[in-house]
Amino acid sequence: MKKLIWAAALTAVSAFSSAGGTISLVTPDATPYVGQIFTIDLVVSGNADEILGFGLDYLVSTGAINLQSYDINPFFGPDFGLPDTNIAAVTFPGTTDATVTLVSFKFLAQTAGVSVFSVFSDLNDGNEGLFTLNLTEDLSKALTIDVQAVPEPASLGLAAVALAGLAVALRRRK
Repeated sequence: MKKLIWAAALTAVSAFSSAGGTISLVTPDATPYVGQIFTIDLVVSGNADEILGFGLDYLVSTGAINLQSYDINPFFGPDFGLPDTNIAAVTFPGTTDATVTLVSFKFLAQTAGVSVFSVFSDLNDGNEGLFTLNLTEDLSKALTIDVQAVPEPASLGLAAVALAGLAVALRRRK
């Protein structure tokens, strides 16, 4: 009987400790070219609870990328505009979807170089974190973006001439 009680207790603790799922920053392209617009999404996947809202701060480490705008998932409504919190949105009832994009950030790749985009939440601040029906989780994550220089037009022209020459040489062989 004691083993059954311990098993039930451990199952309950593990269910609550991972109720909000895995939190990650996701981008289709972590190596954009200078001048390119790209997005980074803050995503909860494997959700096993009811997500009611979130609050967070964000930071960009260098000027290689520049935040243009962000879009909160419309399910949560608009940003509350709380002091000391960059983004905060709450709704009730919440969502129990397995995968939820909380917010999508739009960036401009400005200069070649490496930049780190971070979101973070101070769990001592009652307005920050991932709020689920059963607990509050830390949203802190970071993603490295390596902005690439745009290839020079002269290099592209030279490559085109080389390919054309190769095509002519292959045609003569046949």
